[in-house]
Amino acid sequence: MTLQATFVATLVDEWARAGVTEAVVAPGSRSSPLALALASRLRLHVLLDERSAGFYALGIGQVSKRPAVVLTTSGTAAVELHPAVVEAHQSRVPMLVCTADRPADLHHIAAPQTVVQGRLFGESVRWFAEPGVAEGFPVGSWRSLASRAFAEAVAGGAGAGPVHLNLAFRDPLVAEPGDLPPGRAQGQPWHQAVREPAGAPEGLAQRLTRRRGVIVAGRRGAGPAVHALALALRWPVLADPLSGARAAPQSRTAVVAAFDGLLRCPNFGPARQVETVLRLGDPPASKVLSGWLSSLEAA
Repeated sequence: MTLQATFVATLVDEWARAGVTEAVVAPGSRSSPLALALASRLRLHVLLDERSAGFYALGIGQVSKRPAVVLTTSGTAAVELHPAVVEAHQSRVPMLVCTADRPADLHHIAAPQTVVQGRLFGESVRWFAEPGVAEGFPVGSWRSLASRAFAEAVAGGAGAGPVHLNLAFRDPLVAEPGDLPPGRAQGQPWHQAVREPAGAPEGLAQRLTRRRGVIVAGRRGAGPAVHALALALRWPVLADPLSGARAAPQSRTAVVAAFDGLLRCPNFGPARQVETVLRLGDPPASKVLSGWLSSLEAA
């Protein structure tokens, strides 16, 4: 069982190298190996209820922009994470979801706390891996597994989101780890998560400068470029509460926060003057704004 303890210690070491600092554990027997490894390196939050643990990890990811590890034991406990996983998927919040499992040879023989946990969360995760027990998984791949899980969670092809690792553990569950396989020099992670840099607004402003328009900033559509673009175009910004764009750094940038009341006004004239709508980020949740945008298409 030293090999099993070394395996989970390697996963946690690699996550720590990548910048993970928080772990949320809903305790149970089968998850003990990874829980002990997390407690030795990361800041640990223990919640008895699995559903609460999932949303607690979601909140950490929303605030820090870095994934927290959330761990449950095997069986129906793992299922309780599903609501938080879906929320992380829809909100593009990074999360490292770890579910403990029984080894494959204990499945389908009426062993307690055993359900099919592979692909448990369906299409709601950015990546899924089920490496099996430690003795069947090559030591040289341990760091790559952990590092790829982090990279997929923060910079996957579909953006940030949850990643699911279903990890099988054998009895006895508690042991001391041995020497970890060597990692990258200077504490670097095995893989690097790289996001594409955002484009500068100058080129877009040049193409749109002769038009009359409005910028709609939704969640993840904010940033300094929004206000720079609005200032260059002299367009107003209809800023969703989750956009982070309501506080304009330049006094000459027209940011409209309470746009629902404005758009409800029957005497509001600019609707027929808008030629172009530039939407950045997610669609805002406002039905009033959606209706107003639809009226522009009909105008």
